[in-house]
Amino acid sequence: MHKGESLATFYGAADKFEAAAAEYRSGLVYGAEKPEEAPRLCTPLSPKTA
Repeated sequence: MHKGESLATFYGAADKFEAAAAEYRSGLVYGAEKPEEAPRLCTPLSPKTA
């Protein structure tokens, strides 16, 4: 990510836009240090298990 790059583009009904934008912003983290990596929700398949 570089300064000025778009993170997301929202489309939809104007009356629902503010709520969607607020939900998106609530998931953002700002800081000088790299955040911890989120845990994986699933395990990638290996050729042996595919």
